[in-house]
Amino acid sequence: MTIFYLDTSALVKRYKTEEGSDIIDNLYDNLPKGHSMATSFLTVLEFVSAIRRLLKGNRISQDDDELMKAGKRENLEVINPRNDVDRRKMIEMLR
Repeated sequence: MTIFYLDTSALVKRYKTEEGSDIIDNLYDNLPKGHSMATSFLTVLEFVSAIRRLLKGNRISQDDDELMKAGKRENLEVINPRNDVDRRKMIEMLR
């Protein structure tokens, strides 16, 4: 089993078309059975901040933001080095 670790820039590529977006989309759309994707809970914070900056700068539209919210439940495990309580708080931020 392979775990694909996604950093902030990889996650942003899912919602803002830029170089490498096709690779990330392909990974999401064709994740081999038995494999998974993961990220750090700190990446979740960075991702939310990056998306907010893109919205404020009109670099993504409100429609893209809605798409991001709709996709928040995609199969991405949040790795938390501390405990499950903190992990649930980070996931709640995206709701």
